[in-house]
Amino acid sequence: MYLVILVLTLDCFVLGLSGEVCSNGERSMTCDYDIKVKTGSSLGAGTDAHVYIRLVGTRGVTAVHELTGPSSTFEKNSVDSFIIKDGASIGDLTAVNIKRDESGWFPKWQLTKIGVLSRVTGQWSLFVYDDWTTPNAWITIPITCYPGFTKNSTTGLCDDPKCGAKASDVLTRLLGGSEAPVGSWPWQAIIEFKRDHKRFCSGSLVFPQWVLTTAFCVYGKKPSMLAVRPGAAHAAYSGSSAEQNIEAQDIFIHPDYHKYTIFSHDLALVKLSHPASISNTVNLACLPGSISQVPVSAPAQSCWYTGWGVKSGTLYQAPVPLVSEDKCKSPVQKMHPSMLCGYEARNDTGPCVKDRGGPLSCESQGKWYLKGLVSTGTDCYSNMPKNLIFTKISFLMGWIKQVINNDHDF
Repeated sequence: MYLVILVLTLDCFVLGLSGEVCSNGERSMTCDYDIKVKTGSSLGAGTDAHVYIRLVGTRGVTAVHELTGPSSTFEKNSVDSFIIKDGASIGDLTAVNIKRDESGWFPKWQLTKIGVLSRVTGQWSLFVYDDWTTPNAWITIPITCYPGFTKNSTTGLCDDPKCGAKASDVLTRLLGGSEAPVGSWPWQAIIEFKRDHKRFCSGSLVFPQWVLTTAFCVYGKKPSMLAVRPGAAHAAYSGSSAEQNIEAQDIFIHPDYHKYTIFSHDLALVKLSHPASISNTVNLACLPGSISQVPVSAPAQSCWYTGWGVKSGTLYQAPVPLVSEDKCKSPVQKMHPSMLCGYEARNDTGPCVKDRGGPLSCESQGKWYLKGLVSTGTDCYSNMPKNLIFTKISFLMGWIKQVINNDHDF
Protein backbone atom coordinates (compact mmCIF):
# COMPACT_ATOMS: atom_id res chain seq x y z
CA MET A 1 0.00 0.00 0.00
CA TYR A 2 1.18 3.51 -0.73
CA LEU A 3 0.34 5.79 2.15
CA VAL A 4 0.67 9.50 1.70
CA ILE A 5 -0.35 12.82 3.10
CA LEU A 6 -3.92 13.05 1.95
CA VAL A 7 -5.09 16.65 1.70
CA LEU A 8 -8.84 16.55 1.32
CA THR A 9 -11.55 19.13 1.04
CA LEU A 10 -14.03 19.43 3.88
CA ASP A 11 -16.41 17.32 1.79
CA CYS A 12 -14.49 14.24 2.85
CA PHE A 13 -12.12 12.89 5.39
CA VAL A 14 -9.10 15.04 6.27
CA LEU A 15 -6.13 12.93 7.32
CA GLY A 16 -4.25 14.94 9.90
CA LEU A 17 -3.50 18.65 9.92
CA SER A 18 -2.56 20.66 6.88
CA GLY A 19 -0.39 23.75 6.81
CA GLU A 20 2.43 22.70 9.09
CA VAL A 21 3.76 25.57 11.20
CA CYS A 22 7.18 25.56 12.83
CA SER A 23 7.31 29.08 14.24
CA ASN A 24 5.10 31.15 16.53
CA GLY A 25 5.89 34.84 16.73
CA GLU A 26 9.30 35.42 18.24
CA ARG A 27 9.50 31.90 19.64
CA SER A 28 10.79 29.46 17.04
CA MET A 29 10.00 25.77 17.01
CA THR A 30 11.83 22.99 15.26
CA CYS A 31 10.07 20.74 12.80
CA ASP A 32 11.13 17.15 13.36
CA TYR A 33 10.79 14.56 10.62
CA ASP A 34 11.27 10.82 10.83
CA ILE A 35 12.78 9.55 7.59
CA LYS A 36 12.76 5.93 6.42
CA VAL A 37 14.78 4.93 3.37
CA LYS A 38 14.58 1.55 1.67
CA THR A 39 17.51 0.40 -0.48
CA GLY A 40 16.88 -1.93 -3.43
CA SER A 41 17.51 -5.67 -3.56
CA SER A 42 19.56 -5.93 -6.77
CA LEU A 43 23.20 -7.00 -6.76
CA GLY A 44 25.31 -4.04 -5.62
CA ALA A 45 22.24 -2.00 -4.59
CA GLY A 46 23.86 -0.66 -1.39
CA THR A 47 26.10 2.38 -1.21
CA ASP A 48 29.00 3.79 0.80
CA ALA A 49 28.38 7.30 -0.57
CA HIS A 50 27.16 10.33 1.36
CA VAL A 51 23.39 10.79 0.94
CA TYR A 52 21.61 14.15 1.27
CA ILE A 53 17.92 15.06 1.44
CA ARG A 54 15.69 18.10 1.43
CA LEU A 55 11.91 18.18 1.73
CA VAL A 56 9.68 20.16 -0.62
CA GLY A 57 6.33 21.53 0.52
CA THR A 58 3.54 23.80 -0.63
CA ARG A 59 5.18 26.78 1.07
CA GLY A 60 8.89 26.15 0.70
CA VAL A 61 11.85 23.81 1.00
CA THR A 62 13.90 22.65 3.99
CA ALA A 63 17.63 23.02 4.27
CA VAL A 64 19.86 20.22 2.96
CA HIS A 65 20.38 17.44 5.53
CA GLU A 66 22.85 14.58 5.34
CA LEU A 67 21.40 11.18 6.23
CA THR A 68 24.10 9.79 8.47
CA GLY A 69 24.19 6.55 10.41
CA PRO A 70 26.39 3.58 11.27
CA SER A 71 28.72 2.02 8.72
CA SER A 72 26.00 -0.49 7.79
CA THR A 73 23.65 2.23 6.54
CA PHE A 74 22.16 1.81 3.04
CA GLU A 75 22.92 -1.88 2.73
CA LYS A 76 21.17 -4.02 0.11
CA ASN A 77 17.46 -4.63 0.82
CA SER A 78 17.59 -2.69 4.09
CA VAL A 79 15.42 0.01 5.70
CA ASP A 80 17.29 2.79 7.50
CA SER A 81 15.75 5.33 9.87
CA PHE A 82 16.83 8.94 10.45
CA ILE A 83 15.58 12.06 12.23
CA ILE A 84 16.07 15.53 10.81
CA LYS A 85 15.29 18.84 12.51
CA ASP A 86 14.47 21.91 10.47
CA GLY A 87 13.02 25.31 11.30
CA ALA A 88 11.42 25.97 7.92
CA SER A 89 7.64 26.16 7.62
CA ILE A 90 7.15 24.34 4.32
CA GLY A 91 3.45 23.44 4.48
CA ASP A 92 2.24 20.11 3.12
CA LEU A 93 4.85 17.81 1.60
CA THR A 94 4.71 17.41 -2.18
CA ALA A 95 8.15 15.94 -2.99
CA VAL A 96 11.59 15.04 -1.69
CA ASN A 97 14.97 15.86 -3.25
CA ILE A 98 17.65 13.20 -2.81
CA LYS A 99 21.33 13.24 -3.83
CA ARG A 100 24.38 11.04 -3.34
CA ASP A 101 28.03 11.68 -4.10
CA GLU A 102 30.68 9.22 -5.35
CA SER A 103 32.58 8.68 -2.11
CA GLY A 104 33.49 5.28 -0.71
CA TRP A 105 34.39 1.99 -2.34
CA PHE A 106 30.85 1.32 -3.59
CA PRO A 107 29.10 4.60 -4.42
CA LYS A 108 26.34 3.21 -6.66
CA TRP A 109 22.91 3.11 -5.05
CA GLN A 110 19.53 1.63 -5.91
CA LEU A 111 16.77 3.53 -4.08
CA THR A 112 13.36 1.90 -3.64
CA LYS A 113 11.34 4.42 -1.63
CA ILE A 114 11.40 7.07 1.08
CA GLY A 115 8.85 7.59 3.86
CA VAL A 116 8.59 10.86 5.77
CA LEU A 117 6.70 11.34 9.04
CA SER A 118 6.02 14.91 10.10
CA ARG A 119 5.91 15.01 13.89
CA VAL A 120 3.86 18.21 13.66
CA THR A 121 1.00 16.65 11.69
CA GLY A 122 1.54 13.00 12.59
CA GLN A 123 1.29 12.04 8.91
CA TRP A 124 3.39 9.69 6.83
CA SER A 125 4.11 10.56 3.20
CA LEU A 126 5.47 8.05 0.70
CA PHE A 127 7.83 8.75 -2.22
CA VAL A 128 8.47 5.79 -4.52
CA TYR A 129 11.51 5.77 -6.85
CA ASP A 130 12.47 2.15 -7.68
CA ASP A 131 15.59 2.97 -9.70
CA TRP A 132 19.34 3.52 -9.61
CA THR A 133 20.44 6.99 -8.56
CA THR A 134 22.63 9.42 -10.53
CA PRO A 135 25.74 10.72 -8.69
CA ASN A 136 26.07 14.37 -7.67
CA ALA A 137 22.65 15.34 -9.01
CA TRP A 138 19.47 16.19 -7.13
CA ILE A 139 16.67 13.76 -7.89
CA THR A 140 13.10 14.98 -7.33
CA ILE A 141 10.63 12.32 -6.23
CA PRO A 142 6.98 13.51 -6.14
CA ILE A 143 4.58 12.26 -3.52
CA THR A 144 3.00 8.87 -4.21
CA CYS A 145 -0.78 8.88 -3.87
CA TYR A 146 -2.77 6.37 -1.89
CA PRO A 147 -4.66 3.89 -4.12
CA GLY A 148 -7.78 5.52 -5.51
CA PHE A 149 -6.44 9.07 -5.11
CA THR A 150 -5.24 11.26 -7.98
CA LYS A 151 -2.39 13.74 -8.21
CA ASN A 152 -3.45 17.37 -8.49
CA SER A 153 -1.41 18.83 -11.34
CA THR A 154 -1.64 22.34 -9.84
CA THR A 155 -0.81 21.72 -6.17
CA GLY A 156 1.19 18.51 -6.45
CA LEU A 157 -0.93 17.04 -3.65
CA CYS A 158 -3.22 14.00 -3.71
CA ASP A 159 -6.89 14.76 -4.26
CA ASP A 160 -9.46 12.53 -2.62
CA PRO A 161 -11.89 10.34 -4.53
CA LYS A 162 -15.44 11.63 -4.63
CA CYS A 163 -17.42 10.55 -1.60
CA GLY A 164 -21.03 10.61 -0.50
CA ALA A 165 -22.56 10.35 -3.99
CA LYS A 166 -25.48 8.01 -4.58
CA ALA A 167 -26.63 6.52 -7.87
CA SER A 168 -30.25 7.11 -6.85
CA ASP A 169 -32.01 9.28 -4.33
CA VAL A 170 -33.90 7.95 -1.34
CA LEU A 171 -37.26 7.30 -2.96
CA THR A 172 -39.46 6.90 0.09
CA ARG A 173 -40.16 8.46 3.46
CA LEU A 174 -42.06 5.51 4.89
CA LEU A 175 -41.21 4.92 8.54
CA GLY A 176 -41.41 1.18 8.02
CA GLY A 177 -38.60 1.28 5.50
CA SER A 178 -38.46 0.18 1.89
CA GLU A 179 -36.36 -1.84 -0.48
CA ALA A 180 -33.21 0.03 -1.49
CA PRO A 181 -32.57 0.33 -5.25
CA VAL A 182 -29.27 -1.12 -6.44
CA GLY A 183 -26.52 1.47 -6.07
CA SER A 184 -28.49 3.71 -3.72
CA TRP A 185 -26.07 3.09 -0.82
CA PRO A 186 -22.79 2.27 -2.62
CA TRP A 187 -20.62 2.30 0.53
CA GLN A 188 -22.65 -0.49 2.16
CA ALA A 189 -20.54 -3.64 2.45
CA ILE A 190 -21.03 -7.19 3.67
CA ILE A 191 -18.37 -8.81 5.85
CA GLU A 192 -18.38 -12.58 5.46
CA PHE A 193 -16.36 -15.72 5.99
CA LYS A 194 -14.17 -16.27 2.96
CA ARG A 195 -14.56 -20.03 2.84
CA ASP A 196 -18.34 -20.16 2.36
CA HIS A 197 -19.57 -16.56 1.81
CA LYS A 198 -21.48 -16.75 5.10
CA ARG A 199 -22.45 -13.22 6.10
CA PHE A 200 -21.95 -12.25 9.74
CA CYS A 201 -21.73 -8.41 9.75
CA SER A 202 -21.86 -5.23 7.69
CA GLY A 203 -19.47 -2.36 7.09
CA SER A 204 -18.94 0.90 5.23
CA LEU A 205 -16.34 1.65 2.56
CA VAL A 206 -14.61 4.92 3.52
CA PHE A 207 -11.44 4.63 1.41
CA PRO A 208 -10.80 2.34 -1.55
CA GLN A 209 -8.81 -0.02 0.69
CA TRP A 210 -10.51 0.57 4.05
CA VAL A 211 -13.84 -0.52 5.54
CA LEU A 212 -15.22 0.70 8.87
CA THR A 213 -17.18 -1.75 11.01
CA THR A 214 -17.71 -2.41 14.70
CA ALA A 215 -15.22 -4.05 17.00
CA PHE A 216 -17.97 -6.50 17.99
CA CYS A 217 -18.00 -7.82 14.42
CA VAL A 218 -14.33 -8.71 14.04
CA TYR A 219 -13.12 -9.21 17.61
CA GLY A 220 -11.21 -12.51 17.83
CA LYS A 221 -11.25 -13.10 14.07
CA LYS A 222 -8.21 -13.40 11.82
CA PRO A 223 -7.96 -11.40 8.58
CA SER A 224 -7.27 -14.60 6.65
CA MET A 225 -10.78 -15.79 7.53
CA LEU A 226 -12.62 -12.81 6.09
CA ALA A 227 -13.72 -11.23 2.83
CA VAL A 228 -15.66 -8.03 2.17
CA ARG A 229 -18.32 -7.43 -0.48
CA PRO A 230 -18.75 -3.71 -1.20
CA GLY A 231 -21.68 -2.83 -3.46
CA ALA A 232 -23.72 -5.85 -2.36
CA ALA A 233 -27.46 -5.39 -2.90
CA HIS A 234 -28.35 -8.89 -1.71
CA ALA A 235 -27.28 -10.72 1.43
CA ALA A 236 -26.49 -13.94 -0.43
CA TYR A 237 -23.39 -14.04 -2.60
CA SER A 238 -24.39 -13.81 -6.25
CA GLY A 239 -21.23 -12.84 -8.13
CA SER A 240 -23.14 -9.89 -9.58
CA SER A 241 -21.15 -7.29 -11.50
CA ALA A 242 -22.60 -4.66 -9.16
CA GLU A 243 -20.62 -6.01 -6.21
CA GLN A 244 -16.99 -6.85 -5.56
CA ASN A 245 -15.44 -9.56 -3.42
CA ILE A 246 -12.14 -8.61 -1.75
CA GLU A 247 -10.18 -10.54 0.88
CA ALA A 248 -9.26 -8.86 4.16
CA GLN A 249 -5.57 -8.10 4.71
CA ASP A 250 -5.58 -6.71 8.24
CA ILE A 251 -7.87 -5.84 11.15
CA PHE A 252 -7.49 -2.93 13.59
CA ILE A 253 -9.69 -2.82 16.70
CA HIS A 254 -10.02 0.31 18.82
CA PRO A 255 -7.84 -0.18 21.92
CA ASP A 256 -10.55 1.27 24.21
CA TYR A 257 -13.29 -1.14 23.12
CA HIS A 258 -15.36 -1.97 26.26
CA LYS A 259 -12.83 -0.03 28.40
CA TYR A 260 -15.15 2.61 29.89
CA THR A 261 -18.51 0.88 29.57
CA ILE A 262 -19.94 -2.01 27.58
CA PHE A 263 -19.80 -1.28 23.83
CA SER A 264 -17.88 1.98 24.23
CA HIS A 265 -15.47 2.63 21.33
CA ASP A 266 -17.15 -0.10 19.29
CA LEU A 267 -15.11 0.49 16.16
CA ALA A 268 -12.72 -1.40 13.89
CA LEU A 269 -11.00 -0.87 10.56
CA VAL A 270 -10.61 -3.65 8.00
CA LYS A 271 -7.86 -3.15 5.45
CA LEU A 272 -8.60 -4.85 2.14
CA SER A 273 -6.01 -6.85 0.21
CA HIS A 274 -6.38 -4.39 -2.67
CA PRO A 275 -8.42 -1.22 -3.28
CA ALA A 276 -12.03 -1.52 -4.37
CA SER A 277 -12.79 -0.18 -7.84
CA ILE A 278 -14.99 2.89 -7.59
CA SER A 279 -18.14 2.68 -9.74
CA ASN A 280 -21.84 3.58 -9.72
CA THR A 281 -22.52 0.75 -7.29
CA VAL A 282 -19.30 0.91 -5.21
CA ASN A 283 -18.35 4.26 -3.73
CA LEU A 284 -17.14 5.89 -0.52
CA ALA A 285 -19.08 7.38 2.35
CA CYS A 286 -17.81 10.78 3.43
CA LEU A 287 -16.39 10.89 6.93
CA PRO A 288 -17.35 13.73 9.27
CA GLY A 289 -15.88 17.17 8.70
CA SER A 290 -16.82 20.58 10.01
CA ILE A 291 -19.73 20.95 7.56
CA SER A 292 -21.21 17.51 8.05
CA GLN A 293 -22.62 17.76 11.56
CA VAL A 294 -26.27 16.71 11.67
CA PRO A 295 -28.00 17.92 14.86
CA VAL A 296 -29.64 15.44 17.20
CA SER A 297 -32.94 17.18 16.60
CA ALA A 298 -32.72 16.48 12.86
CA PRO A 299 -35.88 15.00 11.29
CA ALA A 300 -36.07 11.33 10.41
CA GLN A 301 -35.44 12.01 6.72
CA SER A 302 -31.90 13.29 7.39
CA CYS A 303 -30.39 9.99 8.57
CA TRP A 304 -31.00 6.52 7.20
CA TYR A 305 -30.14 3.04 8.38
CA THR A 306 -29.51 0.37 5.76
CA GLY A 307 -29.37 -3.37 6.29
CA TRP A 308 -30.87 -6.74 5.43
CA GLY A 309 -32.94 -7.30 8.56
CA VAL A 310 -34.74 -10.61 8.89
CA LYS A 311 -37.45 -10.58 6.20
CA SER A 312 -35.47 -11.11 3.02
CA GLY A 313 -32.01 -10.98 1.52
CA THR A 314 -32.65 -7.62 -0.13
CA LEU A 315 -31.08 -4.43 1.20
CA TYR A 316 -33.59 -2.24 3.00
CA GLN A 317 -33.47 1.42 4.00
CA ALA A 318 -35.27 3.17 6.83
CA PRO A 319 -35.09 6.68 8.33
CA VAL A 320 -33.78 6.95 11.89
CA PRO A 321 -34.45 10.05 14.03
CA LEU A 322 -31.58 10.87 16.38
CA VAL A 323 -32.30 11.01 20.09
CA SER A 324 -30.49 13.03 22.75
CA GLU A 325 -28.71 11.12 25.49
CA ASP A 326 -31.12 12.27 28.21
CA LYS A 327 -34.11 10.98 26.23
CA CYS A 328 -32.49 7.74 25.10
CA LYS A 329 -33.78 4.54 26.65
CA SER A 330 -30.44 2.90 26.18
CA PRO A 331 -30.16 -0.87 25.71
CA VAL A 332 -26.65 -0.65 27.24
CA GLN A 333 -25.72 -0.18 30.88
CA LYS A 334 -24.40 3.32 30.40
CA MET A 335 -24.18 5.73 27.49
CA HIS A 336 -20.71 6.95 26.50
CA PRO A 337 -19.65 9.88 24.25
CA SER A 338 -18.52 7.31 21.66
CA MET A 339 -22.18 6.31 21.25
CA LEU A 340 -25.10 7.83 19.40
CA CYS A 341 -28.76 7.07 20.07
CA GLY A 342 -31.42 6.61 17.41
CA TYR A 343 -35.14 5.80 17.58
CA GLU A 344 -36.68 2.98 15.59
CA ALA A 345 -40.47 3.16 15.43
CA ARG A 346 -40.98 -0.27 13.89
CA ASN A 347 -38.78 -3.29 13.61
CA ASP A 348 -40.08 -5.26 10.64
CA THR A 349 -37.16 -4.00 8.60
CA GLY A 350 -34.86 -3.15 11.50
CA PRO A 351 -31.30 -4.31 11.99
CA CYS A 352 -30.42 -7.82 13.14
CA VAL A 353 -27.13 -8.98 14.64
CA LYS A 354 -25.68 -9.63 11.17
CA ASP A 355 -26.38 -5.99 10.30
CA ARG A 356 -24.06 -4.72 13.03
CA GLY A 357 -21.34 -2.51 11.62
CA GLY A 358 -23.72 -1.21 8.96
CA PRO A 359 -23.93 2.51 8.20
CA LEU A 360 -26.10 5.24 9.61
CA SER A 361 -25.84 7.71 6.71
CA CYS A 362 -26.84 11.35 7.04
CA GLU A 363 -27.21 13.93 4.27
CA SER A 364 -25.59 17.35 4.53
CA GLN A 365 -25.35 19.87 1.70
CA GLY A 366 -26.00 17.27 -0.98
CA LYS A 367 -23.50 14.68 0.27
CA TRP A 368 -23.94 11.61 2.46
CA TYR A 369 -21.79 11.26 5.57
CA LEU A 370 -21.16 8.30 7.83
CA LYS A 371 -22.69 9.46 11.10
CA GLY A 372 -22.61 6.11 12.86
CA LEU A 373 -22.41 2.32 12.69
CA VAL A 374 -25.05 -0.07 14.02
CA SER A 375 -23.64 -1.14 17.39
CA THR A 376 -26.24 -2.65 19.73
CA GLY A 377 -29.97 -2.82 20.40
CA THR A 378 -30.35 -5.01 17.30
CA ASP A 379 -33.05 -7.38 18.58
CA CYS A 380 -34.79 -7.72 15.22
CA TYR A 381 -37.29 -10.30 16.50
CA SER A 382 -39.03 -7.74 18.68
CA ASN A 383 -41.60 -5.58 16.87
CA MET A 384 -41.73 -2.96 19.64
CA PRO A 385 -40.44 0.60 19.21
CA LYS A 386 -36.99 0.93 20.73
CA ASN A 387 -33.72 2.83 20.75
CA LEU A 388 -30.68 1.70 18.79
CA ILE A 389 -27.11 2.50 19.77
CA PHE A 390 -24.73 3.53 17.00
CA THR A 391 -20.97 4.01 17.18
CA LYS A 392 -20.40 7.76 16.90
CA ILE A 393 -17.87 8.26 14.09
CA SER A 394 -17.06 11.92 14.73
CA PHE A 395 -15.94 11.10 18.31
CA LEU A 396 -13.49 8.48 17.04
CA MET A 397 -12.00 10.28 14.03
CA GLY A 398 -8.62 10.75 15.72
CA TRP A 399 -8.08 7.01 15.98
CA ILE A 400 -9.24 6.44 12.38
CA LYS A 401 -6.70 8.99 11.14
CA GLN A 402 -3.93 7.51 13.25
CA VAL A 403 -4.44 3.94 12.01
CA ILE A 404 -4.57 4.83 8.34
CA ASN A 405 -1.71 7.33 8.49
CA ASN A 406 0.58 4.93 10.33
CA ASP A 407 -0.17 1.86 8.21
CA HIS A 408 2.67 2.31 5.76
CA ASP A 409 4.44 -0.63 4.14
CA PHE A 410 8.22 -0.60 4.57
